[in-house]
Amino acid sequence: MKTKKLILGTALWGWAISRAEAFYILDRFVEAGNSYVDCATNYPINKSKKDYGLALRWLSQWCSMHRNSILVLVKIGSVDNLGSSSINLSKKYIFSEYDDLLLNFGNSLACISVHWDNRKNSDLIKETVFALNELRSRDIDIGLSGIENPKDYYESMPELADCWIIQCKENLLTNNARLKYQKFFPKARYCAYGINIGGLKVARDDSVSAKIRGIEHPNRLRKVFYDALNNNNILSDIGFNTINDINMSFIYTNPAYDGIIIGPRNLEQLNSTLKTFHLLNSLSLDDRVDLIDFLRGLQEQIKRLD
Repeated sequence: MKTKKLILGTALWGWAISRAEAFYILDRFVEAGNSYVDCATNYPINKSKKDYGLALRWLSQWCSMHRNSILVLVKIGSVDNLGSSSINLSKKYIFSEYDDLLLNFGNSLACISVHWDNRKNSDLIKETVFALNELRSRDIDIGLSGIENPKDYYESMPELADCWIIQCKENLLTNNARLKYQKFFPKARYCAYGINIGGLKVARDDSVSAKIRGIEHPNRLRKVFYDALNNNNILSDIGFNTINDINMSFIYTNPAYDGIIIGPRNLEQLNSTLKTFHLLNSLSLDDRVDLIDFLRGLQEQIKRLD
């Protein structure tokens, strides 16, 4: 099984997380031996125009005080934080963003990714791909996230097929994004986001993440997780007792993934995730096999809810 990387997500910075809280979380994340941080030029996507780029500015401020302490993955292209599909992925724009990011992050800049692209114009997509390929010659990794037409990206430059770092929303409810990408990029490096199922909690009113995004989870789904956590099974044997433990385990045991993007809202959530990740890294082969079997059964149970 691949060695997984934990990647700190910043989508809630400036939305449900203050600057001070963000810095505490980042300090602890790095202190625990981790280095990868994911951001986007339009975070937070809270529909407040004044906050456009706020998460990236905070991250730059932290980096200015902790030189070369982290590796930053930045998604570019979105021109607002209103949740629209408006983008600019021209060569000129990509290199302008690259110059700004290099100025702010220096050697910490590790990857530049496309962030949302619903275009169907293959010539425009080819311009984007060729520009990103030029960045590779400058020791920058390139990535994809939220791409409507992966085939066009593949056909623009097939020799890049194994070079992409691809972010996919995946959890016990969906794997559609990864399957769409893997048709064209079977050997790319994959990172999962959205693993917490929109902040699903057993208690209906217990999730800040779900509230700010306006997500409502059905009671029958909550019950499946409640039962899993309150019966004697491999979860209790390992010491797992939260929905986050289940969600982390599901991605960790998926061989397709190289990285797991986490979005802790506070230090308590981060410490819980770090503990879970440590337990997963320490599993015996027998426990790992039993856990995979249990998660497959849980996934089938959830599918039957539809």
